[in-house]
Amino acid sequence: MVEKISKNRSRPVDVINTTKIHSGNISLRIDTFTLNGNIIEKEIVEHGPSVGMIPVDRDSYVYLVQQYRHATGKCLLEIPAGKIEKGEAPEKAARRELAEEIGYTGKFSLLTTFYLAPGYDTELMSLFLCTNLRRVPRGRLDDDENISIKRMKIDTAIHRCLRGEIQDCKTIAGLLAYSAGNQAADN
Repeated sequence: MVEKISKNRSRPVDVINTTKIHSGNISLRIDTFTLNGNIIEKEIVEHGPSVGMIPVDRDSYVYLVQQYRHATGKCLLEIPAGKIEKGEAPEKAARRELAEEIGYTGKFSLLTTFYLAPGYDTELMSLFLCTNLRRVPRGRLDDDENISIKRMKIDTAIHRCLRGEIQDCKTIAGLLAYSAGNQAADN
C-alpha cells in the first residue's frame, strides 16, 4: 500500500530553452524551464542506456568486479555493467558485457530498470539476474578498464553494502533487488 504523504501534485514543466554545451560519449546540456512559477536552470548529463548484471552461481556466490574509478580516486567493488551500443537490445548488451568483464554467460532474466542519478543524468539501467553460469572466453576490456574479478557469498556482498563497504549505487540497488526478489520467492 502506498500512503499519500503530501498534497502537492506534480505540476507541468514548460521547457523554455535547451543549450548543448558538450557532445561526445556523454553530452552536457543546460535546460531552462519553469516550475511552480519559477525559472529553473539545470545542467543535464545525457548518457545512453546501460545494463548491469547480478551473476549468481549455483553455490549462491555473486561475481563482482573491482576497478579503479577516477572520479572517486579509488577502486570500487561493483556488479559487472556497461553501455548499450546503438541498436543493441539490453539483453544482448548484458550478454556481451558479462562475457567481456568476467568471462561468463548463462540464463538472463530482467530484474528491473532504474535511473542511476535522475537529478542530473538521463542514464537508464536495465538490471539482469544471470544464473546457470558457464565460462566463455573473456572479451577485450575497454582502455579505461582495469578489472579484477571477486567472487563472494551473496549474503556477504549484501552485508558489505549495508555497512557502507560497497559504495557503488548500481551495485547496492542490484544486490538489494536480487535479495528482495529471492525473499518474495521464498514466501
